Amino acid sequence: MLVAGLARRSHLISGGHFLVESAVDEVEPLISDFLDRHLSKASPDA
Repeated sequence: MLVAGLARRSHLISGGHFLVESAVDEVEPLISDFLDRHLSKASPDA
């Protein structure tokens, strides 16, 4: 079920348990994009 206005994204990155440490160059832009999209919706004063 999709909620109106929400899209799902999946990224498969090989790295195991310590993915952020082992693939930081690949993971950081994905995390930043996610936070930019979701935090801007959560705080209308920002």
